[in-house]
Amino acid sequence: MNTNRTKRFAGLLIVLTVLTTTAFTGNNPGRNNNRGICINRISNLTDGQKEKIGALQTEHQKTMDQLRQNRQNTTDWTVKNQIREEMNTVNQKYRNELKSVLTPEQQNQQISCNQGKGKRQVQSKGTCGKSRGNSNGSGKGQRSGTGTCRQS
Repeated sequence: MNTNRTKRFAGLLIVLTVLTTTAFTGNNPGRNNNRGICINRISNLTDGQKEKIGALQTEHQKTMDQLRQNRQNTTDWTVKNQIREEMNTVNQKYRNELKSVLTPEQQNQQISCNQGKGKRQVQSKGTCGKSRGNSNGSGKGQRSGTGTCRQS
């Protein structure tokens, strides 16, 4: 009877592992829903520009997904940092290619749209590196305010 219970537990553990793994893979439909949202806000894009931008985005996302996967699959911090540098290079290349497709006015619209990215997190705390940690003021996290927060 004890082995039967162990087998049931092992089976349940396997099922839970598979379900958890599936929920956190790149096939999650809720992931990256905001891809390209700034591009959609740029006015006067020609059909040719839309086509080029779509191709750039698709290629960029494939490359970045592969790099993310490689980064997640290693435990070596040196390799992780090398992949992070490669990701930064790929991002810069993508921004340059995107810029070459847009007119100067469209570039300004794209820059304006992208300036808001990431600020929501900083503004919601309102402290720029001076957070006290938990909501009750306990815990680690008090900083001198010398972080990378951008003041607006």
